[in-house]
Amino acid sequence: MDDILIRGATHEEHDQRLTEVCKRLKKSGMTLNAKKCIFSLTSIKFLGHVIDGQGIHPEPDKIAAIENYQPPTNKKELKQLLGMANYLARFVPNYSYILFPLTSMLINKVTFVWEAPQEAAFPKLKKILSSDPVLMIFDPGKETIVTTDASSYGLGATICKSKLMEEDR
Repeated sequence: MDDILIRGATHEEHDQRLTEVCKRLKKSGMTLNAKKCIFSLTSIKFLGHVIDGQGIHPEPDKIAAIENYQPPTNKKELKQLLGMANYLARFVPNYSYILFPLTSMLINKVTFVWEAPQEAAFPKLKKILSSDPVLMIFDPGKETIVTTDASSYGLGATICKSKLMEEDR
């Protein structure tokens, strides 16, 4: 096992969970390398993301790489851009819809032509990512609202926490 992240809403809850995890590790015969352990952080970079009390953010370096990326001039450069963007897709609402003008150019028989639809999609992606998107950490103690919709073309769903919905009103 490489990484264990333990989160708590309060310092006391964190310490309680840490104690429980340590007990379970000991019971299963596993040990920790003290030199690699870091305790009680309020923010941590982990797998290309920053996790803190607000939620999960994309790592600033990943966003900067896309912000500084010049419009692609061929399919190879477009694939590189989309590879970086795909890593951050979960932070972009309507990701597939926004990037359709770009992804549609990867079809084999389509010639690479950078026109108005592509020119519009590219800065839109940059703008959304530079707005500091955050994925909230799921709180099972708060009311969860699931909304679904479907048509003959597709389906969609959202999961919202009631606190966020109240703030939007």
